[in-house]
Amino acid sequence: MESMIPDGELPYEDLPLAQLAEMANKLIEKGHLVFMKFTCEKCGARLTFEEPNTFYKEGSCDQCGHVTEIKHGGFMVAFVHRNFRSNYMRVK
Repeated sequence: MESMIPDGELPYEDLPLAQLAEMANKLIEKGHLVFMKFTCEKCGARLTFEEPNTFYKEGSCDQCGHVTEIKHGGFMVAFVHRNFRSNYMRVK
C-alpha cells in the first residue's frame, strides 16, 4: 500500500495515543464527551468515530475503505455544562 502521508509527518498536529488518552481522560472525568479522530494513512481523510469516550486501535476510512492502524490521533470535545438553561436544549 502506498501512503499519501510522507513518513515521519503527522497531519493535523496529531498526538501519540498515550498522550491523547491522558488528555481525554481528564475531560471525561469532568463529564465531557470526547470523540476520537484519526487520519487515514492511505488517502489522508480526517475521520471521527461516532462512539464517545472510546479510543480505537484501528479505523476504517469512509472514503477509500482502507483500515488504518491508529498510532496518533486527535479528538473533538463536546462540553457539557450542567447548569446551563436554554430554550433549545436542556440537560437533566
